[in-house]
Amino acid sequence: MAPSELEKMLQQDFDLMGNPCQKARRFEGSAEWDKFWGELEGKRDDGCCLIYSLGDTSVSGGGKKGEGRRSRKKDFSRNVLLEKSLVRAAQIRINGSSKKRLDFNLKLGFRLKEKSRFGLKVMGILGEGDRLSIDLKDEQVAKESHFDLVCRFVCFPGSDLMVNTLGHVGSKTSGSSCGFDSKVLQIGSGGEVHGRPQLEVMNRDVLAKHGFSVGRVPQGAMTYFRSRGLSVDVAEKLYIRGFLMGKE
Repeated sequence: MAPSELEKMLQQDFDLMGNPCQKARRFEGSAEWDKFWGELEGKRDDGCCLIYSLGDTSVSGGGKKGEGRRSRKKDFSRNVLLEKSLVRAAQIRINGSSKKRLDFNLKLGFRLKEKSRFGLKVMGILGEGDRLSIDLKDEQVAKESHFDLVCRFVCFPGSDLMVNTLGHVGSKTSGSSCGFDSKVLQIGSGGEVHGRPQLEVMNRDVLAKHGFSVGRVPQGAMTYFRSRGLSVDVAEKLYIRGFLMGKE
């Protein structure tokens, strides 16, 4: 199973299930990066949901025959301020390619004010030679602010993933919550995965949690799918689909 096969299968799922809100808007390519975050920070209706796709935006071209996958490094960064009483949700998709190699640095900083709520889901498929470094920082300084981050990645052999998350909840944040949940599914062997979840909590009246886990497709799930007549390849794809699209 190649990353490109998996992405083709999942594309319809993303189109059907990736819009949890009727007001959802989509952005694609590095040229719309600032516009994406500008709309999240703007004073739009509460409950807006935005979806951003990073695909082959970092590649320099296919190169000459025999040169293999080529890329150039690309940095995506942004500091985001969420004003009082804003409710926002965003989804960032990072799509690998069988022909062109991804090399991303993703750096995001969030600062939440009173009664603001933000949920972010970052998901991606990394193929051979793909490299992704993610640094996410959440700073909450006022009461009743809520931040929730979910990361889901599928890493194939030869990929390299680094995920650093830091949540800082200040002393004046009573009634707030902060959550970081990162999970990585490794396919085969030979890929590298590194994670460093951190929390700094200065107030006892908050709900804070963090976690980072790496695993493989469980044999029990494969046995169940096979007992229903599915091939190994289809069973593995079905499990990965649930892993990326599910909430747990």
